[in-house]
Amino acid sequence: CSSVCEALIEELAVDGEPLPSLLQLVCLSSQVGNGLRPKAHAAIVAELVAAYGYDKLVHTLPALQKLGLLKRQEGRGNWLTLKKMLNLILDDVPDQELGAEPSDMSYAYAGYAPLSVRVLNLMGNPSASAREEVLKLLPGPSCSFGGRGDGEGSKQPRSREASETSSTPGTLPPATPPLTLVFFIGGCTHAEIAAVRWLGRNESPPRDYLIATTHVINGASLMESCISACEPRLKRLDRETK
Repeated sequence: CSSVCEALIEELAVDGEPLPSLLQLVCLSSQVGNGLRPKAHAAIVAELVAAYGYDKLVHTLPALQKLGLLKRQEGRGNWLTLKKMLNLILDDVPDQELGAEPSDMSYAYAGYAPLSVRVLNLMGNPSASAREEVLKLLPGPSCSFGGRGDGEGSKQPRSREASETSSTPGTLPPATPPLTLVFFIGGCTHAEIAAVRWLGRNESPPRDYLIATTHVINGASLMESCISACEPRLKRLDRETK
């Protein structure tokens, strides 16, 4: 977290910025910097407690730390490497005509390509070494198992059009694109869904995607869920102390 970012967080806290919005900024700074510098972490936590009250943050901050969204800095992070390897940020987003197909999935976030969907795109890369190199930089363990992943050998129902085409001598029925199920555990955003759909329209060779998720979320709802989760605990503690 740079000094400019620290100053902005302090200014927004003093101005009474809604807590979920400010926590988004704090967590984003933590993510791209592999944590907040210890001095900055202490200063920001103190500022948040002073501005919003201990009761709002006593369980919220530990919840964010448990999720890995907020932490103290521990060495150099992988953000810059991932940003370069996966081309996550486009500095110059071209203007698109109304109704035209965007040239890159980063349109979903006005210049930022969702890391989750870039990784999904990478899974179709024939180079296993390229996949492994990126997966090693991501937090948490990764695993792979079974399946050819190319869609061959799967039996798909043939459409009437395909049957008619195959009945014509010297022609072959059109190939059915393989179907990939993408499951977001914990939730995904509408922008990530839009990026997956863009990938399905533009990937070569063609591939269809079926999206499933436990929740559809955004930054504000994620922060609010962490804040609201602590309120029942506080009420219970209040009853126990009376």
